[in-house]
Amino acid sequence: MNSESNKTSLIFLSIIVLLSLVWSVIDGNKDSIVGNLLAFEGGQFNLKVSTTGRGYVSSSPSGIECGYACSESYSPGTVMTLTAKSLGDTFTEWGGDCSGTQPTCTLELSSDKTVTAKFGTKEAEPAPVRQIETPQPRPIVPQPIVEDEKHCCIDLRYNKEYALLTSCPTGFIDKGIQKDCNELAVRLSQKTQPTPQPAPMPPTQPPVATKNKYRLTVEKPAFGQIRSSDARINCPDKCNAEYEQDQEVILLTKFKMNENKAVSISLNQKTAQPPQLTCNPPESNPPEQLPVQPPKQTVKEFKNLIINPNSGKVVSTDGKLICPPTCKIEYQKDSLVDLIATPGDKFEGWGGDLTGTKCFPSKDNKCTIKMDDNKFVIAAFAAEEELSENPSATGVWRPYSEAIFYDKGGNNIIKPVTRKLQIKPDGTWDFGSTGTWEVKPIESTDWKKWGVASYGPTKKIVLNGWNNGIGDGPIEASNGITDFIWVIYKTTTPTLGPATVQIKFGR
Repeated sequence: MNSESNKTSLIFLSIIVLLSLVWSVIDGNKDSIVGNLLAFEGGQFNLKVSTTGRGYVSSSPSGIECGYACSESYSPGTVMTLTAKSLGDTFTEWGGDCSGTQPTCTLELSSDKTVTAKFGTKEAEPAPVRQIETPQPRPIVPQPIVEDEKHCCIDLRYNKEYALLTSCPTGFIDKGIQKDCNELAVRLSQKTQPTPQPAPMPPTQPPVATKNKYRLTVEKPAFGQIRSSDARINCPDKCNAEYEQDQEVILLTKFKMNENKAVSISLNQKTAQPPQLTCNPPESNPPEQLPVQPPKQTVKEFKNLIINPNSGKVVSTDGKLICPPTCKIEYQKDSLVDLIATPGDKFEGWGGDLTGTKCFPSKDNKCTIKMDDNKFVIAAFAAEEELSENPSATGVWRPYSEAIFYDKGGNNIIKPVTRKLQIKPDGTWDFGSTGTWEVKPIESTDWKKWGVASYGPTKKIVLNGWNNGIGDGPIEASNGITDFIWVIYKTTTPTLGPATVQIKFGR
């Protein structure tokens, strides 16, 4: 009975010891275990960088450009290399989760990390001091003293200590009565006392020249942010600061290029007045002269107008646009442009960005548009000849034009890719990805779906499997030959959401 009980106790004790060892291993590596769990679950760690002084930090892999992009998230276990770069000040040291004075720091993201890069100016070397020779006093022959109490005196000229029984002589500092004043104490008398010498005068420093002051003014941006490397300017919150003459100022800006943009900076001089030398002080201080601000210059902004007629011609009444051949031109923002489509008897209607305006739906070949944004306009004309029942769409097609229209408003003209679309006789297509194609009659609901005014084409091409869905569009032909095919499809952008893409292909 006792033997069985002992065995049970030993087994129980072994389990406790084993669990303790496992827990100690887990506790010692809990950071890596948590990091692996986060990595497995798709979590990310945040790396936050800050700077002091005039300098910035870049990273590899990219994402940190501090300056203006000072925080980014990365996958657990990512090995980051941070490099400190000067913008006028010298890099001095790292802080936070980085340390040392080398300009490069490498760290692994096993948790959220915070790093500070410190920049400062080098201390100027002191100017050499001219030594002034002074006559040496007659040496004093040391004599031992036996008194128990003595005053300790310091010689101001030679920084030496002496001992006296009475008060210290002129030119000495009395340190009071002390037992141990100096290992070599001497008695001073009026006969042996050296004549005090006046302390040497410091060399005369030349007067510091007054530097001019200049004010830097940054025009408030309609987009993004403009910031100086020393953080004295952070526009649009703080858009001006005063700097000394010849001081270097580095400006950083960050914004997205989703349309034509312009940045304007104006520099106004504030002249420093030289000091006025007068015998009598003025009775009152003159009022401060404020710098004269020059009138702000208005930056003109322009928008693109692109015309896409399926046939015929579109012209502007100002004579700037004659399409074809000139189908793209810039107009100043918010200007009005009068368009005329010819021949008028063949004109079927306007489309593109005119959808939803008074020009759509309408067969009036005259339309006035306001250039409040980039505009992509479709002019539809009746086809010269109806397509046959089975129009030939096979062959190799190149992208002719491409545009994207966002559901919430706005558009962008996209530079077409160089890849070519192959419509094969076996009923398949190839454009990097592949699928099947077919030709169908155009239904009345297709024009509304495409956002295009109804015009001549009666057939459409359907590409199954396009963008993981279906892309279709009208087939344009003249003189019995297929000239253009359209592929129109829905997509979703990461920043602006749902949109419709229109691609026109030509031979």
